[in-house]
Amino acid sequence: MPLLCLILAAELFVVLVSGFRHGQLVRAMLPPPAARCLAAGQEYAEAFDGVTILFADICSYTTISSELTPRQVVALLSGLYDRFDKLCEQHGMYKADRKKRFCT
Repeated sequence: MPLLCLILAAELFVVLVSGFRHGQLVRAMLPPPAARCLAAGQEYAEAFDGVTILFADICSYTTISSELTPRQVVALLSGLYDRFDKLCEQHGMYKADRKKRFCT
């Protein structure tokens, strides 16, 4: 019986941690009003004029990353993101990411 209680407690802990991480991810990626609506099970829409969405692909990423250590891959990606962030800042662009939040 104590072993069963321990297993159930561990499973409950995993569910709670997963839910917490999901909430953190949602709050990091969405503007606060959108996150609140999503949490309440409601729809959310907002219009913006003059928006451009950029999707980027790293050519030969699979080949390059397979030849690097995990730390080198993280350093490579971190450097790319840092340069992209600086370009966005130089040109007065808003980049939606985990560091910045929408102001409403």
